[in-house]
Amino acid sequence: MARIQPTFAVTFAWVLLVVASCAAPSCGGAPATSTPKPSSSTPSTQVAAQVEAQAAAHVAAPLTAPWTAEATTPAGSYYRVAGPADARVTFVLLHGDASDSGSWAPWVARLPRSARAIAIDLPGYGRSKPAAAADLNASVARVIELLDSIRSGPVVLVGHGMGGVLAIGVMAAAPRRLRHVALLAPADTRTAAGPWAAPALAPGPPVTIVWGGQDQRVDLAAAEPLLSARAGKSGPIALYILTDAGHVTYQDQSDELMHILAVRLGMLPEQRLPPCVGDTAAPLAAWRARAAAMPLVVAALGGCS
Repeated sequence: MARIQPTFAVTFAWVLLVVASCAAPSCGGAPATSTPKPSSSTPSTQVAAQVEAQAAAHVAAPLTAPWTAEATTPAGSYYRVAGPADARVTFVLLHGDASDSGSWAPWVARLPRSARAIAIDLPGYGRSKPAAAADLNASVARVIELLDSIRSGPVVLVGHGMGGVLAIGVMAAAPRRLRHVALLAPADTRTAAGPWAAPALAPGPPVTIVWGGQDQRVDLAAAEPLLSARAGKSGPIALYILTDAGHVTYQDQSDELMHILAVRLGMLPEQRLPPCVGDTAAPLAAWRARAAAMPLVVAALGGCS
């Protein structure tokens, strides 16, 4: 197999113990002679205070490497920045479910000096305010608002999981704002409709799809409609498998993912990229057995060995 060189979740539990003392004479106890003073705080208010304190600490956490700046858009979307403002390439990073912008740190640390990364907390995640409406359209609008705020030329939009679905929606709504789109195991859109469905990929900027060979969350067959949307249409598309990676490819094989995108973007000399990258053998027989369900995927991975 080819080898390329190199939540915030507040959990709490409380136990409420109610101790009833028997004061009736028939129980052998003595009548109460005084009334206990009410507690100034109940268990529920104590828990609420604990949650608020932890949330405040999370928001006030200092910015650490590789991030160099942070800001919030007018609509309330928090984002982190790494790299120079005059970078040759700007990556805008959309995290997946149960995550936030900080999850991109291992991958951003591998950016070349000529690149900049901007990672957003999607609406309702991390430090960002929820969207006005709880739907994908509202989240797509917030990503486009971020693009307006950073005042950059066409960017490389990278979306993982749910963020990949939003990237498709952004491509449908504002294709000229994008130089390239990378979809990292995007959430399954085979039954979706609307601007985030696979047909929104055509036409549009070049697309790179990356899947983890050990992904147990999103079936590889979900890439089939993405490839089909570009079949015979404008805009190149390519599929790569990181065979040692699970669902979160940008953490599991950071260097290999960076190398793939650098070549695809022309940041490195043009070279042939193998469709499968990693030390783990690609399950070619298993893929071929599913050729009826995902013929384009199987064809795209025919060069794996």
